[in-house]
Amino acid sequence: MKRYLLGVSLMFSFLYYAQESAPMHIQNMSADARSIFLKDGFKADLETEGNPYPANDKFLDAKIASNEKLTKVRYNANLDQFEFLQNGQMLLMGREDWYSPIYFPDLKETVVLANYPSKGKSIKGYLFTYIEGEEISIYRKISRKFVKGEYATSSFDKDKPNRFIEEPDVYFIKQKNGEFVEFPKNIRKLVALFPDKKETLQKNIKKNNFDFNIMQEIVMLLNKKSSE
Repeated sequence: MKRYLLGVSLMFSFLYYAQESAPMHIQNMSADARSIFLKDGFKADLETEGNPYPANDKFLDAKIASNEKLTKVRYNANLDQFEFLQNGQMLLMGREDWYSPIYFPDLKETVVLANYPSKGKSIKGYLFTYIEGEEISIYRKISRKFVKGEYATSSFDKDKPNRFIEEPDVYFIKQKNGEFVEFPKNIRKLVALFPDKKETLQKNIKKNNFDFNIMQEIVMLLNKKSSE
């Protein structure tokens, strides 16, 4: 019993000494904050702002490929993967062809797993249907970037939280042969991509800023048969 009391006494003496010898800005902190700094190498986790989910973090009903049974899923735009619930647990869906397409009946939206060009490389990932056409359609890539936060370097600074940043959507054209190409930035590049539609495109498209309405018109023109 005496050994136990001696050990406890020594422990409290050590903690008191550590607190008394700590720098002034640590001594002036709350007890909880001091305990964090006094633990060797330990820091509280930084807060995180936002999330990697495009709309919200809710799981939505989806039809996976040919499976008629609806599955609760949500898209993680940072990982470029779908998450699903199974027996109350959240799991990651494999990025495999047999899980594509993914159709959301409530949203009337389809997501496909496809190979598409990005910065000179071929990437395999998920693309969301944007505008559908009989032969040529437009898809978009949705992304969320994770930016790591930073701890304050002094008592005068504040911690910078981790955060998810919404990146600009990137649009792709799915051609008749099934290949995906990035949507051109202007009418000149669009004509170069579809030289057989040059006259039709130049005649009908007068704007270089391709918003949704212009893209919809372009899809109609690209799907229009030459004889019409």
